[in-house]
Amino acid sequence: MKYRETIWSELYPGNQHTIACFHPAVLATENALELAAAQRQRTVWRMDGGAGSDDQFRWLLARNYHVIAKGLSNFRANALANSVRRWDTYDDCQLAEVPPPVDYGR
Repeated sequence: MKYRETIWSELYPGNQHTIACFHPAVLATENALELAAAQRQRTVWRMDGGAGSDDQFRWLLARNYHVIAKGLSNFRANALANSVRRWDTYDDCQLAEVPPPVDYGR
């Protein structure tokens, strides 16, 4: 397979949430790329908020993938921001460490 090719494509209704097509997309990608278990351990999925549910994270982690994702819950983000005890300023932004709120099984 050449790089920069579309690995998987399927058309869904416009009102269907990304979560509903996430598993078929991952499984079709595994099939197209013939990803063995050892290769999945070196594969990173980048997900936006539309696919970033805790169940999706756990499912990918259970399949031995790595995940970089934006979570689906803005309520969790607000709760985490409110739990911060110290904010550090770097240039024009602020950073803080928060305790992990969810156990993803790893």
